[in-house]
Order: sequence, then C-alpha cells, then structure tokens
Amino acid sequence: MRTMARVGAALSLALAGAAVAADRYALREDVAPTGTNIVRAAVVWPVPINLRYEELTSEQKSLVRDDYVQLGARDEPPYPLEGMTPILRDLAKVSAQDFDSGLLHLAVRVDANGHPLGVAVLASPNRNMEQAMGLALLDATYKPAKCDGKPCEGDFSFKYRFELERHHTARTYWNPAMWTPSPNGVHY
Repeated sequence: MRTMARVGAALSLALAGAAVAADRYALREDVAPTGTNIVRAAVVWPVPINLRYEELTSEQKSLVRDDYVQLGARDEPPYPLEGMTPILRDLAKVSAQDFDSGLLHLAVRVDANGHPLGVAVLASPNRNMEQAMGLALLDATYKPAKCDGKPCEGDFSFKYRFELERHHTARTYWNPAMWTPSPNGVHY
C-alpha cells in the first residue's frame, strides 16, 4: 500500500511539474543551433504570446492583471493589440546581444485610443536594453485601458528578467608527452 502511495505522490508531482511547464509560453528561435535539430526558446512568457487580451482565459488575464496595484472589477490594463509576439521578437534580439543580467521594468503610457505616449524606466540592467525595448514598446499599438468599462489612459507594465548566458569553456592542460610516440611505437 505504501508503494502505491509513493507512486501516486510521484505521479502527482510529475503532473504538477508538467502543468507548470505547460503554463509557460515561448517564442522560439528561427534556427536551431549548430549540432542540433532542437530549436530553443528565445523568450519565455507567462501567457500565450499570440493572443489578444480578449482571447486570454480568465486565469491568464489574472496573471496580466497581477502586475497592477489597483484595478477594479470592470477595469482592464492596456495590452498590445496584436498580442505579445511582435514585442517579444524585439526582446529576443535584445537578449541575444551581449548585455547584462537583471530586471528590465518599463511602463508605457497609453492614451484612450491605444497610442503610446511615452515610456518610464522603473528598473534596468543597462541603458542599451532600456532604449532598445523602449523603442519597441513605443512602436506597438495597444488595446486601451478600461476604467469602469470605458476606454481610458493607462500604463502597460512590461517586466522581463534577463539572464546572461555564460558559456564556460573547459580548460584542458595539454601534455606534449601524451602525443609523442612511445619507444614501442604505440601512441597514447
């Protein structure tokens, strides 16, 4: 009986891990790295990147809304009109460059017609990142915020944590004696 309980607990943990992994959405690189056919995720996002705000489930909308301090029941934040894909493509380009690690948090002021008015930098690893992503966010068109169900001016909060990928190279100390022939002609 204990074995069945352990198997059930392990299965539950595996399913929970799979559910968490399934809740992450990714923008994939265009080409797989040399030596593999596996295309890596360039950017991972918590909600579907190709859906508009109206197409998100209530749970996904809650994830988007969690970034805002005060939103009433009939309030909505601004959101990219065509979903996150165009912005995340620019983010993938920025993250592919040799920048620093850290949190980038920008707030885009969006008018009642969905046009961006400006960008405020709330946190940034460096100036190049904030400028590149600020321009990408200003280039987007947004679904305007809703205040009590009516379009209004609001801020779109954009947060992304950059993790600098460090490629470690293994050091091998070459010993010339390894490559010289032995007296009996055998190479090591």
